[in-house]
Amino acid sequence: MAKADMSDFEEFEHSAGALTRRVFTRGPLDAPPVLLMHELPGMVPDCIDLARRLVDEGFRVYMPLLMGEPGDNRPVAFTLVACIRREFTLFARRGNGELVSWLRSLCQRAAAECGDAKVGVIGMCLTGGFALALLADDTVYAPVASQPSLPVGFSAAKKRSFGFDDALIERAAERSEALDIDVMAMRFTGDRLCPKERFDEIERVFGDRFRRIEIPSGRGAANGHGPVSHSVLTLDFREGENEPTFRAWREVVDFLHAGIDRVTT
Repeated sequence: MAKADMSDFEEFEHSAGALTRRVFTRGPLDAPPVLLMHELPGMVPDCIDLARRLVDEGFRVYMPLLMGEPGDNRPVAFTLVACIRREFTLFARRGNGELVSWLRSLCQRAAAECGDAKVGVIGMCLTGGFALALLADDTVYAPVASQPSLPVGFSAAKKRSFGFDDALIERAAERSEALDIDVMAMRFTGDRLCPKERFDEIERVFGDRFRRIEIPSGRGAANGHGPVSHSVLTLDFREGENEPTFRAWREVVDFLHAGIDRVTT
């Protein structure tokens, strides 16, 4: 697969603990920062385009490369990688994991580089739940979980689980309540990888601070990527005022601006 053209992004390596990962960033330093975590297929072109759309909406984007190379789209191969890699321990058991700590450190770096700004976060699929876990960090004020799909499993307990240590989620919920921070999550109604029960549990934990977006399934996946719609902001995203994914995207933009600007002005 051809490597994606990232010439309009800056690139750096970020280290925290035992982990070092490449990060691609774009947008002015005086813009509100948003951490964008790619989903399971890798940093696909649709995700890179999402980063550019965020910059066009007035944000500075920090996009860590968690596996593969920019432009890769290899879901089966990356599923195996994710199951093996130690930092993705959420597939096997509940726990904070090294990757969460690394992402918190990256949020802190983004906040510092942007003038001690507050940070918005978008996680998708494999990384969707990380957006909720990162709310435990004092820099994060606008978390968006798009089709959070971990932990994988179809038991009642798995469907409700966030996959993280209870103390981490409790800390996130405490910050949400104390500082009146909303959380947003979105899914397609027919998406078995992101079950309704998980959204019910998010609502139980975060109460009326939970902004819930559920898009009716039934049109099939956009761009021919599969029989069931799953990726709200990337692979199954459609432009157009009458498209539900486009309306969800506009809600995300407004949510990020409101959540970050409310605490920086």
